[in-house]
Amino acid sequence: MMLHTVWFGRVKLCISTFLQPFVSEIRHLYNNGFKFVKSGQEHILYASATLCICDALARAMLQEFVQFNGHYGCGFCYHPGQRANKGSRTVQVYPLETLYANRTHNRTLEHAEQATF
Repeated sequence: MMLHTVWFGRVKLCISTFLQPFVSEIRHLYNNGFKFVKSGQEHILYASATLCICDALARAMLQEFVQFNGHYGCGFCYHPGQRANKGSRTVQVYPLETLYANRTHNRTLEHAEQATF
């Protein structure tokens, strides 16, 4: 287990720049591994990052999705959500009145392509 980052501050960081050194290093360790000697014998150990745990704000930044409090902000399905009054403000809610399709890897790639044109 490895902790990459704990971030707090008033300014959002640029995720691609911030994570680039980590991504480069983990790719190197995945492809080439690292050598070590144990009991006089040389070994190579390969590493990979298979899981990333983060809060909802960081997840939206990493995936370059709309945050959970925005229109279509659910990172798991295509629920558009709606605004609801809460005190003197409003919040984004996702009532389960209708089942919406789950997001898929391929569909996300299609949306990314559409967004770049």
